Amino acid sequence: MSYFSEKLKTLRTLNGLTQDQFAKKLGLSRSAIGMYETAEREPDFGTLERISSILNVDPGTLIGESKICKGADELISLYQKLNSKGKSEARKLILNLSKTSKYLA
Repeated sequence: MSYFSEKLKTLRTLNGLTQDQFAKKLGLSRSAIGMYETAEREPDFGTLERISSILNVDPGTLIGESKICKGADELISLYQKLNSKGKSEARKLILNLSKTSKYLA
């Protein structure tokens, strides 16, 4: 797997999107998303920009030129170890925190 394919899958999952849902938002097939996530295919620059817009990250984050935030890789690694119920709860907590002004940058 490439950095891009792993980061794409992680960010798509963190955003609570299935491959099918994500593909529809991009106007692509689900199989195209699957190929991106298994490093069988890479998007062109325009598609990379649309992907980053939907996932709310800069394109450099997807290709390894920047970090989401300090410590994000560790948090992503911990998130990936959770079962589906744990991932759902973690997502709810993050969404609630992101709506609370005292926790926003």
